[in-house]
Amino acid sequence: MRYCFLLTGLALLVAHIGYAQVAPIVALPDVKVSNQSSHLVVASGRGDRKNWHLTAPGGATAVRFLAPREKYHELRQIRLHLRHTNQLREGQLQIRIASVATTGIPANDNLLPVSLLLSTADLRRARNHLTLEWPTAHLVVPTGGFFIVIECLGQSADEYASRLLPPETDGKLRIEISHRTQPNTSTRIADASGFPVLQATQPDSSAAESWYRDTATQQWRRNRVGQSGILLDAVFE
Repeated sequence: MRYCFLLTGLALLVAHIGYAQVAPIVALPDVKVSNQSSHLVVASGRGDRKNWHLTAPGGATAVRFLAPREKYHELRQIRLHLRHTNQLREGQLQIRIASVATTGIPANDNLLPVSLLLSTADLRRARNHLTLEWPTAHLVVPTGGFFIVIECLGQSADEYASRLLPPETDGKLRIEISHRTQPNTSTRIADASGFPVLQATQPDSSAAESWYRDTATQQWRRNRVGQSGILLDAVFE
């Protein structure tokens, strides 16, 4: 099994359910949501069970979905595919739905009804996949499509993965973690397998584009042709 190392950035979940003035987001771990005739499920590509993406603090990965067929106007759910959640020791996933900026990169907005942060404990509750939905909100799909942006957060907001270290005698991969206030100065070493792992895919260019944000420069870049991305499902109505 091969692992693709993504210097991504992600964070905490369940969306302020106590506030009546906003529509909550519900997380459904390993729940098979039955397909409805009124729904259209679009995957970012075909799942690759042999390859997985390791996430680490400081960067981000994003999938751009194109606007679906004419009668499907709303995004109802998104689904993340996870692996080895029993090994999770740290890392949170911050997820947002972003519009497409004029430059083609993810905009800095969030189309979700509330902020969404998945904690390590939230992620550990799922064995294979996590479905997120917003039952009372209406997220209208922009004509130019949208991005699902996933960021990995470490123990503090300014942590970033500065270097992937060579395996030691035990064969484990480790990450050198630095702080943006002290760039390129190692502050700790973390076991890579303790961070969230997402299923890889070969992107379907007719439905989606894969992007990543560099941990050092913080610039968005589109994946090269043939480069794997992450598997996400978008459910439209």
